[in-house]
Amino acid sequence: MPSEPSADLKIVERLQVLDPKGVPSNLIIRHGDPFQLAIEFDITSPTVRAVLCALEFEIKYTAESLGPNPEVDLGTVRGNTVAGQYKYDATTPAGATTALDVPSGALSPDTIYKLGAVLTFNVRCPGAGTPVNRFPLFAFTDSTNILVTST
Repeated sequence: MPSEPSADLKIVERLQVLDPKGVPSNLIIRHGDPFQLAIEFDITSPTVRAVLCALEFEIKYTAESLGPNPEVDLGTVRGNTVAGQYKYDATTPAGATTALDVPSGALSPDTIYKLGAVLTFNVRCPGAGTPVNRFPLFAFTDSTNILVTST
């Protein structure tokens, strides 16, 4: 398929859950604690690296309840690729980071959630009136499950 990312993108298999408290692991989050989600991707294709226009990326993060609670749209991170940089993750400088800050209380307590992320690219070429074109690359992450506890 033309949008198959495997030849052009290397994406980690799972979302990274970054919990500063880490109690007892980054997959168990206290309801009152904020945390971060991030993915890591590498642009590996010579074709993509040769694109003369800036690539804007967009990552949509979601959480699907494995119980009676509704699915939650956790938010979207937008960034721009930087010339000569091919790896992007939570530690990439602002404007190119993949990290999303999830506020405390965003997810219901005592619930298991299946997390997901969809990564897409737009091409923005310089010049007045130039439209943004959807780049034929996207990637999904494998799901990661977390438990949100009330204590």
